[in-house]
Amino acid sequence: MTFNLGARLRAVMEINNISQYKLAKLTGVSQSAISDIMAGKKSPTVQTLQKICAALHITFLHSRKYITRLQDKMPTI
Repeated sequence: MTFNLGARLRAVMEINNISQYKLAKLTGVSQSAISDIMAGKKSPTVQTLQKICAALHITFLHSRKYITRLQDKMPTI
């Protein structure tokens, strides 16, 4: 199984009812950068990923494991 950051962040955002616009406002990262990260067009810097994790209330070091667990609990679309 490959790690799809955009899809997994989207799952956490949906659970927390946070739009890309709101995530951009919470993090100070541009909405276009958030969109590119979500689409897999760009990889976030460590600093950007830390900001995103903080806004979504997940830890940076455990974000992959946490997001994977959330993804496993969500129904397949």
